[in-house]
Amino acid sequence: MSELNYYTYKSTEFRCEKCGWTGLGEEATQGEMFNELFEIHCRTCDEAIAAIPYPTFEEVLEHGSEEDKVQVRKAMALEKKVKASQAKSSKNLIDIEGAVTITFEEIHKEDKQILAVFANDQLLWKEHIYFEYFERFIDIIHQLDKKYHGQIKDIHYQNTTYLLGDRISAPGKIKNVVEEVKAQFKL
Repeated sequence: MSELNYYTYKSTEFRCEKCGWTGLGEEATQGEMFNELFEIHCRTCDEAIAAIPYPTFEEVLEHGSEEDKVQVRKAMALEKKVKASQAKSSKNLIDIEGAVTITFEEIHKEDKQILAVFANDQLLWKEHIYFEYFERFIDIIHQLDKKYHGQIKDIHYQNTTYLLGDRISAPGKIKNVVEEVKAQFKL
């Protein structure tokens, strides 16, 4: 069997181990969807019969429609812009004496989504963001904790519509990191 992927599964024959149904992937029903893949189910008994990974950028550029390729090229350009704008280290941040309140503010203008990071109302930096950037947000908090360890009294992140996205687990993960950093406040 050739490698099973998003572009080959529809023409691949599957057999359900539970009921014996056989058929092409295009005849199966779509099952549960996850971040990196989706299931296909037997059309007779609804048993999961395969997990299909979503296509990588490279696969779309090789096999996708022209419209999909345009979208992937835009996503790749955004990813490059986002990475280039990110603060790489806490070493270059300004020194602040005393208690520090960190504030995160999303700025949405036309087709640009920007995160502004403030310490005591002083702008530290801005960077491009994307939908569901909570893992990057947590990374930023860790960078700020390295620089201002024991000084961070509070962290505000209201009006951050892109931060959580659709991830159910994101609020809990963020809250835990924020509480951990604030608990180290010593001033």
